[in-house]
Amino acid sequence: MTRLRRVAVIAILLIETLSALPVGAQDRSTPEAHELARLILSSGLFDGVVAQSGGVATGPLIIAIQDRLRRPLSADERSQLRNVVTQAA
Repeated sequence: MTRLRRVAVIAILLIETLSALPVGAQDRSTPEAHELARLILSSGLFDGVVAQSGGVATGPLIIAIQDRLRRPLSADERSQLRNVVTQAA
């Protein structure tokens, strides 16, 4: 299996996993869940987690793009890609 196919499989599995999460159950969340969400969102922790996840998510994308281009991405290109992924999250 080529690296690009592995990345594609991982991306598909990630999308399938995220789409299968029970989002509808959030309408009936407990007071504890509300308190936890309030603490996370107000503490600035949420932004850090989103930024970190954007950085992690770009790893397979960088590998796939570099394989397609047959050259390494520059630091500026990697930074732009991280920004796009973080904004999309």
